[in-house]
Parts: sequence; C-alpha cells; structure tokens
Amino acid sequence: MFFLHYHSEREAQEKWERRCNRINWDRILVKFNDQNGATQETLDEYLRIPYDKLFFTCKEWERMTSDCFVIPQPSFYKTITASHEPFGKSRYVDITEKINTLYK
Repeated sequence: MFFLHYHSEREAQEKWERRCNRINWDRILVKFNDQNGATQETLDEYLRIPYDKLFFTCKEWERMTSDCFVIPQPSFYKTITASHEPFGKSRYVDITEKINTLYK
C-alpha cells in the first residue's frame, strides 16, 4: 500500500476515524460541478442526495431542484474545472457568503 501523507496503514486509519468522528451530520454540504463528463443523469443522481447541495456550472440544465444552490460560471467555459471554482470572493459571486447563508 502507498500512503501519500502517512507512514503506515494504522496511522492512515486513525486519521480517517478521527476525521469521521468530527463530521456534523446536520451540516453537510455536497459540492458538485459539471467537469469530467457530467451528464444530466449524473446531475439527476446528485440532486437526489438528502443533503444541501452546491453546484458549479457554466451550462443550462434541464432539471434542477430548488434545494440545490447553483453557482453560475462564465458561459465561455465548456465545463468547470476545480481550478475555476471561485471559493471566497470572485468577480462573479461571494461563495463564502452564499454558503454561510445556508446555515443561518
């Protein structure tokens, strides 16, 4: 086995379990974007998950639910890559502010 940041399987397991214990299951936010060949079907699957949703996209999609917070991106991109996700403030939207409004 290969561990990028850990010296042993035991250490990796301990870190994983510690992080899992810190999850606040009442405040889960699942992020999705339209990179890597996302299709309407993958979006439909994502929209069925029972958590708050944050979706970065530069396209118009056929089916969207009201419980998904959509962050539109410039339409000159074909898809959104992770490096284009504007966390913090960007010229398009203040993502941090929007995320924080979900939990007031």
